Amino acid sequence: GVPFEGLDSYIGGKGSMKGVLAKIFTLFNQTGENMNKACLVTFLSECLLVPNAALQDYITWEEIDHLHAKAVINYFGMEVQGIFTFNEKGELISFTTNDREAISSDGKSEKVRWTAVLGEYEEKEGIKRPTRLQAIWHYDDGDLLYFDGKGVIIEYDPAD
Repeated sequence: GVPFEGLDSYIGGKGSMKGVLAKIFTLFNQTGENMNKACLVTFLSECLLVPNAALQDYITWEEIDHLHAKAVINYFGMEVQGIFTFNEKGELISFTTNDREAISSDGKSEKVRWTAVLGEYEEKEGIKRPTRLQAIWHYDDGDLLYFDGKGVIIEYDPAD
């Protein structure tokens, strides 16, 4: 198949998303306020994969029940929130938000419920990590699974 590379970036309150096909053709390179918010949502959805990030004072947590927690992040004047869902083993299995906007290729945006799904956990060096990640848009006419990463490797590089 033809390789596709996607890069999300969120630095200093500014987000961007770039997609490149065959390492040559840029399919999209999105920036702007909607992308800043989308990338902040992505950061929040992934914060439990880097536990130190989840403990920052700009993220507040509220227990819903023993399997669900609500998190709100307020960073660089922008606020988003979502619900984290865990299984009985304490593994994070999903994050859902209504604060992410789908941005079409023509630049139009639409607020759409979004879910990140995590699964197929493996233990490495005493740390359980998901090896499967999915991203789903929940449109009115049906769900769109637009990312399905299998065999995902999450590595941690401790500070010196």
